[in-house]
Amino acid sequence: MEQEEMPTAPETGRPAGEIKRYHRIKVTLSVASILIGFGFLWIILLTGFSARLETSVRAFTARPVFAMLSFCLILGSMELVVLFPLSLYGGFIVEHRFKLSNQSFGRWCWEELKGLLVGCVLFVPILMVFGFFLHRNPATWWIPVGGILFFFSVVLTKVGPVLLFPLFYRFNPVGDSSLVERLEERASRAGLRLTGIYSFNLSKNTRKANAAFAGLGNTRRILLSDTLLEKFTNDEIMSVIGHELGHYKHGHLWKGIVLGFFFTFGGLGIANLLYRGTMGAFGGVTGAELRALPLLIVYLFGYGLFTAPLQNALSRSFERQADRFVLEGNEDTEAFLSALRRLGRINKSDSDPHPLVEFFFYSHPPLKKRIAFIQSLQERRG
Repeated sequence: MEQEEMPTAPETGRPAGEIKRYHRIKVTLSVASILIGFGFLWIILLTGFSARLETSVRAFTARPVFAMLSFCLILGSMELVVLFPLSLYGGFIVEHRFKLSNQSFGRWCWEELKGLLVGCVLFVPILMVFGFFLHRNPATWWIPVGGILFFFSVVLTKVGPVLLFPLFYRFNPVGDSSLVERLEERASRAGLRLTGIYSFNLSKNTRKANAAFAGLGNTRRILLSDTLLEKFTNDEIMSVIGHELGHYKHGHLWKGIVLGFFFTFGGLGIANLLYRGTMGAFGGVTGAELRALPLLIVYLFGYGLFTAPLQNALSRSFERQADRFVLEGNEDTEAFLSALRRLGRINKSDSDPHPLVEFFFYSHPPLKKRIAFIQSLQERRG
């Protein structure tokens, strides 16, 4: 009997049903995480657990900043435990089911723990600063905290490639001298001076492929995953980096930082107004009471969800500008289209998601739209 051929997504060559199932699971898990996160915070508030926890941590320490730190770390640890089954299922089981992960269970646990420890090292000082200003200036804490968060984000962008990324991946200079020369020449034509072109061992975790510019000033570099170097031609890699150069030429990194500044201040300011107007229902008087803090987190969380579609829309517009730059820079357009299709196939990208999924979750245009956009530019250029 002849086996029926499975329908494939024309943009990726992958079985369409397989890709749709993968992304349906991923979106469902994302929505479930959001709902469970919100539910957890409301349960903490409505059951009075938040008030009892405040009493306990204040009995342990009289210092407001350390009380705040203890309170948040306990709640954060509890939420991690609640969400762990979703993280395990989405980050390990699903990735293996769809043949994307190279991790053993032990490796996955270690990478998750490492990320958690690094997050704590970065998060604890910010939390202490937040506690300090909330205690000293309950009405205006959000102004200095917003400024510090903005400064911190710029510093992380600069030092990330040299201090943080090596904690997770091994970086080596790209060994293909002809590719390096071509990349350096292309970056020089775009006015970008690099400090290096590196490969990193993404394959230790996944079969997906990726490339990026990272860093600021003297830490600015091109990063190419080993999976990209192994599975893509040099012309395809050049076109992918041409796209990344488009981000540089259009100033998307700095635009993103500036937009992040306004989104951060807006979120903190709006959340503070809502918090001060409703904290009394949960025992808040001055605004520095720990028992009402989960309410502030709810507002910050809600603001992030509300503004995510706008930030994604801005990001998609940046991606289209970077795609246009590939053609304007006279890159090999066919190689770029081939690279996009190959990335879609390797990364199991949903080339044609539901419009609502695209609206809420996609920071890049779906592959089908990207290819159509590039082909339309090709036709206009003749």
